[in-house]
Amino acid sequence: DCKFGELKVVGGTVYVTTESDKKTFDGTPLYCHEYMIEGLQENHEAKVVFLNEIVKPGTINNTISLEIFDEYGNVLTDYYDVIYEYGRLEILPIVLQIETESDEKEYDGTPLTNSNYVIEGTPLSNHFVIVNVFGSQTEIGSSNNDFSYQILDENGVDVSYGYDVTTKPGILQVHKIKVYIITSSAQKIYDGEPLTCHEYTVENLPEQYKEDVDV
Repeated sequence: DCKFGELKVVGGTVYVTTESDKKTFDGTPLYCHEYMIEGLQENHEAKVVFLNEIVKPGTINNTISLEIFDEYGNVLTDYYDVIYEYGRLEILPIVLQIETESDEKEYDGTPLTNSNYVIEGTPLSNHFVIVNVFGSQTEIGSSNNDFSYQILDENGVDVSYGYDVTTKPGILQVHKIKVYIITSSAQKIYDGEPLTCHEYTVENLPEQYKEDVDV
């Protein structure tokens, strides 16, 4: 007597979808181990290994590796057509703005500087924003109150990559000196001779300068 066996088709198409996630930069890895799988045959199971995580600001695919087994532990991955739809892992930078103060004065021959600055936004508690203001204006005119910056962690390691920093320099402006020359008044009864007065006063002229006035 002949007994007919059973033919069973193994495999098919499997759809694998990984989830997405995002956060603002905090110095720790972002990963997401959530996924969904559709199309596995009965008594088959999948072993999934997540391959990616992200620490710095940016975006990557939430990729995985996949193996499919039957109930006896036999590897059947090659019998399946696996279609992946990857989620995205995204880290957003911390937004900061650094702005130096503006300042102005009348010309006195010395540099105009102002080392004050303001930081808008909040760095991580173990990160430190170091600002070096080097803007200077001596001659009459104006220029930016320029500066440089670093963002360091508690170990002195540069972590500026975690921040989106807008720089906004103030303006340093040196004005012309406003000097006031005041001539004196005079009067007399007519005598046929010219009336003149060579007296004058000078106000707001710095001590290091001397006037040359022809009245």
